[in-house]
Amino acid sequence: MKTSLAQDVRILEISKHIQGIRVGKIVNINDSGKVFVDYTDNQQGPIAARFTRSVDIESLRYAQKSQVKILLAFENNNPKLPIIIDMISSLIDSIADADKAPIEIEKPDDIYVDGKRVTFYAKEEIVLRCGKAS
Repeated sequence: MKTSLAQDVRILEISKHIQGIRVGKIVNINDSGKVFVDYTDNQQGPIAARFTRSVDIESLRYAQKSQVKILLAFENNNPKLPIIIDMISSLIDSIADADKAPIEIEKPDDIYVDGKRVTFYAKEEIVLRCGKAS
């Protein structure tokens, strides 16, 4: 069956539509707050994206810096019109990020214990002073 050029072009246009959502990443956020994204099989390079009200610009900056993946929908299934609908996170990622935070622990200069037996472990040195000998 022979098709016309117009039919071939229409078939090609239909094949460029995106069905469903895609997982992508934020490539850049410019000074005016415009967000550029990329996703697997994107042949056009980074594309300006809009985002829903449930996603704020600070969260998007975090996602870019931390390489957090995002969920993209496409207006009218058009690959040139991405919309960021959410960020993908996991409890494991949250725990890993928490482990990177510096923890400050105040170390006491002296420890006083009232008991019959005390056991200490140290890497380098333990100093004990007892009664009159101290």
